Amino acid sequence: MLRDRPKLTADRNPTGRGNLPNPPNKVIWRSDQDSRHHRTANTLTLGTLFWLFIAGLAIWYWWRAKAIKDFVLKAAQRYCKSMDVLLLDDAVYLRGLWFKRDSDGKLRVWRRFLFDFTTTGEERYTGRIIMLGRQILNMELDPHRF
Repeated sequence: MLRDRPKLTADRNPTGRGNLPNPPNKVIWRSDQDSRHHRTANTLTLGTLFWLFIAGLAIWYWWRAKAIKDFVLKAAQRYCKSMDVLLLDDAVYLRGLWFKRDSDGKLRVWRRFLFDFTTTGEERYTGRIIMLGRQILNMELDPHRF
């Protein structure tokens, strides 16, 4: 009588359909708990949302900073042309970033940009652009030769 019972071996099919080995490369879930875990693995967690928000904020800041830098570069080009000097490297460099209040008392971002220029082609001088918010407050050139 004991010989009539099916053997419980490692290769027994968990579906209960006999002693057939599991087909190769087929995943069989062993319990409902495993399948629930599998379903929740693709959901969005609070930690994932936090990192997505941080990444989005960084991309937005980079995009906004690039637009402001392009605006300042064009202003520096116009200013150098009006002062009859040559802007070198076609570049401006952010050298200061702070929060300050404007004349209305609103908190704005204060930025200081530097750029290089020349008058004779032999010497390099520094120019400055000061911004508060989206407004250019001051543009100046270092003393230079003509």
